[in-house]
Amino acid sequence: MKYFTSEAYEKVLDEEYMRRIKEKQAEIDDNYRKTKKIQKYTAYAHISKLERVFCVEEDCRIYYGEVKPENECPKELVEGGKEYILDSNFELYIMNFKEKHKKYKVIFSPDGSYGPCCCYCSSIGALPARMESYDGDILNVDDDAKYDLCAG
Repeated sequence: MKYFTSEAYEKVLDEEYMRRIKEKQAEIDDNYRKTKKIQKYTAYAHISKLERVFCVEEDCRIYYGEVKPENECPKELVEGGKEYILDSNFELYIMNFKEKHKKYKVIFSPDGSYGPCCCYCSSIGALPARMESYDGDILNVDDDAKYDLCAG
């Protein structure tokens, strides 16, 4: 299953991410000024990208973050927006989850379980995610064997 965001939604999340990066980098720079020890990593190694949260209602209406008419997601990829894909290796589990729950959240973690220094390797561009029902049922759509160290 694919989920789509708009340029506006991505912009808000990217701005918050960059605010956190700048804050962490200032902390690293301040630490360098005090100790004169060069830090091993920049802020990008410490701060994970923000989760993308989609609320699904009856498997046909999808919203960003919370269910509000103004938060309804596009039905296809739009300019400036992004596409988020669940790992197809979990297809049977996802189908079973969707049969049990008509309303649920899908939460994508762009930097996965291990943070920004490890990449989730998927041939279809899937990202690690979890599906959460409103009654507490959780399905982790995340395969530890697909992680590898990122270069660059």
